[in-house]
Amino acid sequence: MRAYVSRLLSSHFDVETVADGEAALRAAVASPPDLILSDIMMPKLNGFGLLQSLRSDPHLREIPITLLSARAGEESKIEGIAAGADDYLVKPFSANELLARVETALKLKQVRDKARDEIFQSESRFRAFVTASSDVVYRMSPDWSEMRELQGRDFIADTEKPTHGWLEKYIHVEDREKVLGAIIRRFAARASSNWSIEWFVSMVLWAGHSPERCR
Repeated sequence: MRAYVSRLLSSHFDVETVADGEAALRAAVASPPDLILSDIMMPKLNGFGLLQSLRSDPHLREIPITLLSARAGEESKIEGIAAGADDYLVKPFSANELLARVETALKLKQVRDKARDEIFQSESRFRAFVTASSDVVYRMSPDWSEMRELQGRDFIADTEKPTHGWLEKYIHVEDREKVLGAIIRRFAARASSNWSIEWFVSMVLWAGHSPERCR
């Protein structure tokens, strides 16, 4: 089976084969692959043990894993997926089915990697902006019900823990109704008009801290 799978996939991918679960784990640690295709029944460390070891390692936990098994049936598939496998393939399988499953798993990995990189870049840009700016900067939840972070720049105390009480804490009592009204109007209008979140953040911040109220 190992030779058959290797021969089938080698025409499309770079394939490394090993004889047991412990060898697979050592190979993954030495050089993390893009995907692991593992039988469940293996000596030394079976497929579920390999899966558990990989998922507990922060450097390897996101590698897609497809389990191969002779156990058919919905319960067996559920068991494999519940254990953390990305896919479960029942033997015997066709060459076309195996290739399709592997290609799909790799494409999904590329999508996840791209999304993770975009999030990392977005957070990096935000951190760079906060570091370079002398203005008070904060992040809000999409519906503005929760303040998730605040960099006060020695004007307001920094906030690292999310809070739902930001309106009472940071906005003057006489301005709260005005600020809430502005938020509601903007959310009601955003489907039909574009608006700058940076401008809105500044507007809300200073609505509660006009010069005569800054103490």
